[in-house]
Amino acid sequence: MGEPTYIETWQVTGNPIGDILDIAYTDSVYLTDEAIDGLRRYMAAAHRCTLVKLLRVREIELEGEIWE
Repeated sequence: MGEPTYIETWQVTGNPIGDILDIAYTDSVYLTDEAIDGLRRYMAAAHRCTLVKLLRVREIELEGEIWE
């Protein structure tokens, strides 16, 4: 089995393409709470929105690697 991927679903305001934003990360890349907070701030800035409320967190595990 592969490493788990976490997908946070946020309610947002100000996003020109909708009021929901998904943010995905893995433990090996985002090792600390500070790194995850930085990712959240980056995604909000990149999508020009404000994170309002965390709606849910899903944990998925992918088997092997995916190559496109």
